[in-house]
Amino acid sequence: MSIERSMEQSKDTKNGRQLSRDDWLRAALETMRSTGIDGVKVAPLAARLGVTTGSFYWHFKNRRELLELVLDYWERAMTDAAMEEAERFEGSPEDCILFLMQRVMDRDLAGYDLPIWQWAQSDDGARKVFQRALKKRLEFTSGLFRGAGFSRRDAENRARMMMVYMMGESNLVRRLISTSTPSTRWHRRSSWPASTTRPSCGPGVSGKRSTRSLNQDQFPKAAPSQISCSSRPVKA
Repeated sequence: MSIERSMEQSKDTKNGRQLSRDDWLRAALETMRSTGIDGVKVAPLAARLGVTTGSFYWHFKNRRELLELVLDYWERAMTDAAMEEAERFEGSPEDCILFLMQRVMDRDLAGYDLPIWQWAQSDDGARKVFQRALKKRLEFTSGLFRGAGFSRRDAENRARMMMVYMMGESNLVRRLISTSTPSTRWHRRSSWPASTTRPSCGPGVSGKRSTRSLNQDQFPKAAPSQISCSSRPVKA
């Protein structure tokens, strides 16, 4: 290792701990959430992490590589992982819908949707990822509602309503009511109409009913999610 490289590595620390790509990813995500993607720049991130700008280039070739990591993480952790977990759920379609809603809200999986959407308005790469992720969410959630007995059209309408509700709860309500406690937030969430997951009885409708009701006990206090980018490499 060259002397210059060794010196740069020594500057890539915070409180004596070696920084990783995950640290830069976390800083980028939180900066994007508060100021938008335009605020995700090398110098401000380095200042936020308490290191030099040279530290950034120990982990990334350039800013674009970090932005690609943000998009990759958002799609993989906020969409793919949630669907994979729902696929492993053992229970009725109605209960699986409630389980998926709980996971999204517990882990704030829609919390970065608004800044990603804003980014997608001016960047082709971000727009492609955003549209692909939303298409996957819609198709997956529509399938759950169809399994619960809804027609294709009704299932898609309810899937869209569910997606909009959760994105709004994560991105708008929490910002407007930042002083609310977890219990009051879960109380608002428990008002999600039971009819949304239960089709009315009639011709061509199964009339199944979930044995669970939407009440506050169903939604435990949220646990912080773990951000990691190590399980999947970033495409150059």
